[in-house]
Amino acid sequence: MQKALAKLKVLKDRTKSVQELHNTVPEDIFYSLRDQFYLEMDKLKAEHKELQDFSPQNYEQFYAQHQSYYRWATRALVADIDYFINFLKDIENIQLPNVSVLMKAFILRDNILMPYLNSMKLFQLLLMKLYL
Repeated sequence: MQKALAKLKVLKDRTKSVQELHNTVPEDIFYSLRDQFYLEMDKLKAEHKELQDFSPQNYEQFYAQHQSYYRWATRALVADIDYFINFLKDIENIQLPNVSVLMKAFILRDNILMPYLNSMKLFQLLLMKLYL
């Protein structure tokens, strides 16, 4: 999940750079960015059923003729990329508390440090050691 998030962030930065360089984005550059997004989108949709109903914007409405796209096409693409970035960030935030619940259950199950369960500081130290 972290790799997908990193790839989307880099793609977003690339798209914004293209926006700054061109008033109208050359067709081949736009297609490259769009196709990379579609590839990541399809992977994430397969992995997360909650994303199945997502439809990207109609970028063709921003076609400027002469083999280029208006800058609005890249803005729309950035908005779609942001949708997936925000989704992945929110999923990450939701999953983190579950890790600590699992750790507490593990500690309880094995009767390790039973008298110290009320000590959050000790629990945090244990978590840090497990993740380092």
